[in-house]
Amino acid sequence: MYTRMARPWSEISFSLRSTSSPPPTTIPSPARPHSNIITSTSVRDMMMMAGHSKWAKIKRAKGSNDAKRAILFTKLAVELSEASRQAQGDVTDIRLAAAISKAKACNVPKDNIEAALKRGVEGKGGANMEAVQAPPPSL
Repeated sequence: MYTRMARPWSEISFSLRSTSSPPPTTIPSPARPHSNIITSTSVRDMMMMAGHSKWAKIKRAKGSNDAKRAILFTKLAVELSEASRQAQGDVTDIRLAAAISKAKACNVPKDNIEAALKRGVEGKGGANMEAVQAPPPSL
């Protein structure tokens, strides 16, 4: 039986360049090697990035902040109108002055403050909220 001995790989050499030109000093590498290959990890990462933008982040943060401010402004407006109702519009009243300064400290717009004061003086905008003391529960 005839068997042929294979040459070891170390003895085999391939030359793609002609021997007459000098070899290049540096081999340029591509900026993004294998950029056309999409792996399953990169597909998952791309899917997670869908809808990602700076405005989307701002919109979510602004929406939650605006909701919190709206609740705060409503509470302060109720407090202003109630203090105005009890003071009969007298701005020198301590409770009304404190409510106005608290609203200004929380950046409530001037129009909202004036509207709340007007509602309190005119008696519009809801039931009169007065402190009612209930009898203590019997045990």
